[in-house]
Amino acid sequence: MKKQHYYSFAFSYSEGNQTTTACIYIGYDCKYISIPQINSAKEGAGINTYAVMLSCCYLGKMTEKEIKTGITRRFTLAGKAGLLWSKLKLLVGFSGK
Repeated sequence: MKKQHYYSFAFSYSEGNQTTTACIYIGYDCKYISIPQINSAKEGAGINTYAVMLSCCYLGKMTEKEIKTGITRRFTLAGKAGLLWSKLKLLVGFSGK
């Protein structure tokens, strides 16, 4: 699976007495965001093109599976290392002092 740079965008748009907010999680090949990517995110979020961007957060470079499940190889290996360290401390009686 191809890795992409994922972002979280939040938008807001007011018309009359009604305010609409929307967000989207979207991946791009490029790490940097420009106006065309912001406009495509607005379109993907289904919000008016005149909406104001409230935030844009970089989530990281990952595959579609990683963004959907939250499970990454790095996370899994770190979890196993922590578990092994806990067992090792018990075996040798490490107090951390």
